[in-house]
Amino acid sequence: MTHAIDETDLIEPERLAECVIDDVISDARRPQSKRRRLTIREMRQAIGFELQLVCVAASNVAQGIELSAEDVHRVWAASERIQWIWDEGLA
Repeated sequence: MTHAIDETDLIEPERLAECVIDDVISDARRPQSKRRRLTIREMRQAIGFELQLVCVAASNVAQGIELSAEDVHRVWAASERIQWIWDEGLA
């Protein structure tokens, strides 16, 4: 079975997820009627990226590494983004 390659296959996964997240943030600022719906693939990529960040933070805490105020803020942002994407997917 062959896999068709598209241009997104050539982008580093982290950068691709960051692009999706940037799109999510800019879309969130647009009026509801003008927003572009996220694709399932975009949702999976963004949620995967955010969950990876949360897992790294949790691992650091488990190892006794204290999170900075910026780290805590970023984990909260990840939580909010995951919830927003989840809500968008159910809408």
